[in-house]
Amino acid sequence: MSGETGLRTLLSGMRPELNPGRYVFTTVASRTTVHAGPDNPLGATPVVTVAEEEGLTR
Repeated sequence: MSGETGLRTLLSGMRPELNPGRYVFTTVASRTTVHAGPDNPLGATPVVTVAEEEGLTR
């Protein structure tokens, strides 16, 4: 795999922005619990999801 590997270079090029709203980090037992329902009464909309061997991280 090619690409930039220098940490200083990678960090110096970052331009983080704070988006409005409330954010949480959470894990769910299965993909079905991400949608509105008894396990997600607020119907939260994931910004990022990561599927791992242990499960899906949203």
